Order: sequence, then C-alpha cells, then structure tokens
Amino acid sequence: MPGTEVKVVERCSGHSSTWGVKKQFHATTMKIGRPVFRAMAEDEPDYISSDCQLAGHHIEQGIAEAGLKHAEMVHPLSLLARAYRL
Repeated sequence: MPGTEVKVVERCSGHSSTWGVKKQFHATTMKIGRPVFRAMAEDEPDYISSDCQLAGHHIEQGIAEAGLKHAEMVHPLSLLARAYRL
C-alpha cells in the first residue's frame, strides 16, 4: 500500500499465553516485554499490530504503563480491511 511504513519488531512480548495473565508473573512479563513496548512506540505510530491478540493487548498495556504515546492496537487483517475500505 503506497505511503505505508511497516516496522517489524521480532521479539517476545513477554505474555506467553496463560502464564502472562497470572498475577504473580505480571511484573516479570512486563519486564520481558519492555524492549518490545519501547520499539513499538518509538516512532509514535498510528497503529500497533500483532497476529496474536493476547500479545497485542499486552503490548498496548505495556506502552500505556510506560507512559509512551498511545497507538491503537489493531489486528493485521483488520488494518488491511481498513486500508482497502472493506
């Protein structure tokens, strides 16, 4: 899509399925994901996206907790649908 810039961050978000939703592991999951949160928010994007819905919400939470600029979390296929006005 013309005019679209995609930044790929290939790193673990720290969520790790059910482990990531357990209260006793929350601080650890946020620490593991911190480099991803920073990298995803670095260029102040309009959207952040992940093919894993749990990871996407974890990244969105990490960005908010770090006080970084909020970007809307949208699944990659939904972004394509928006781009093509489907």
